[in-house]
Amino acid sequence: FPSHDKGSDLYQKDFSKLTADERSRALLRWYIEEILNKESFYISQEDIEAGYVDAANDYCIDFIHKDDSNVVIIQSKYHKEASGSPREHVADFKNCLNRIVEKPSKPNKKLQEALSFLNLETDNIYLKFINFGSTTPQTKEEADLPMAISDTIEGLKDRTEFEFLDEKLIEEKIRMLATIVTGK
Repeated sequence: FPSHDKGSDLYQKDFSKLTADERSRALLRWYIEEILNKESFYISQEDIEAGYVDAANDYCIDFIHKDDSNVVIIQSKYHKEASGSPREHVADFKNCLNRIVEKPSKPNKKLQEALSFLNLETDNIYLKFINFGSTTPQTKEEADLPMAISDTIEGLKDRTEFEFLDEKLIEEKIRMLATIVTGK
């Protein structure tokens, strides 16, 4: 976990003293800066702050960012060592596009603003569930199930990708990115 300040006071605090929500937010920021920015997207510090929509009525979305016609949507969970994200957290997140289409409730203000830039008719959607904690077999099973995406928007299912990352898969990505950088 980075010890430098990149615009978030969470970097200045002792990680063990953060609440679970603060840890999730700090680790989400770390994932974006250290993996996502190096792997596929580049999201500036300002855009990280602007894209953070975690609050009541967030449709199970913690972060959303659009770059041209590519949209990354992230749900981040931090759990103590012995536990992991329940299967339901993954299932609820995988259903977030249906919530966006159907709008069962009014989204929070930040999410509503972020959604105003989406064009579900043409945008490519990348859903990423980041699980900082162990993964139960039931959670992994849920992550491997196909997504049930509303067919009311033509082609949306074909333009949507889902990725589940737990600690083990995150470590693999870190090693892969280190290999690319060092050439070893």
